[in-house]
Amino acid sequence: MLNISWLILTLNRFEKSSIVIPHNRENAGYPVKELVWVDNGSTDGIRDFMASLKPNVSVLYDHNTGVARGYNTAMVMSTGDWMVITGNDMIMPDNWLGLFAKYIENIPNTHAVSMYHKPTDQCPERLRGERVVENGLELINAQAMGRRIYSRALLKKAGYLREDFGLYGWEDVEWAHRTERVCRENSWRTYVIPDLVPKTLEHFQGIETDKYDNTVYVDFKRKEGDDPDKRKLFQWYYDNNTPYFSPF
Repeated sequence: MLNISWLILTLNRFEKSSIVIPHNRENAGYPVKELVWVDNGSTDGIRDFMASLKPNVSVLYDHNTGVARGYNTAMVMSTGDWMVITGNDMIMPDNWLGLFAKYIENIPNTHAVSMYHKPTDQCPERLRGERVVENGLELINAQAMGRRIYSRALLKKAGYLREDFGLYGWEDVEWAHRTERVCRENSWRTYVIPDLVPKTLEHFQGIETDKYDNTVYVDFKRKEGDDPDKRKLFQWYYDNNTPYFSPF
């Protein structure tokens, strides 16, 4: 039995998260050792809701510390041999954690398994080979991105998310390149499960428009992600072989 910590980071979005998180918990298909929850200064009721789920670890910031600091806090507070990140805005496939565990237990030297938020043929820049079948399981060697589970051994060698990209954007891309390098250097496996794509809550509910998200949030994500200074910073880290990072 794998020892898994589920890391959840919240910042408002009560209407969506209060549906998505319980659904994913009930349909995980595999036991979680601990639920580690970090909140980045929410004010819309999500804190009371998350407390009702009785997380094993709770860290409540009084302001938005950013995605990287939030998840780094969850990682350092967790105790599992494996950490899984699902976000709180997409419905995971049924038995999602059971599938992650099945791959880890059947594919030797696995240290990261991902499910991307869109079909793999739409993100070729993340892929490192063709679709193959190993021990009866389909996979594509690929970067650890999106919804992912990864080992503490990988975290110890690769480090945490960089916190100098601001509140949002590029920290996961840099980390994906860094963990890819570490896996390559240690003959470890990192891959994506093809054809398993989480659904937006709206798609899951058959809603054509996103009535849960507000344009302020969407515009914020776009602005942060398109910041040219962040692109330059990422390129610098990439050119310097994405070195180990820890804020702790």
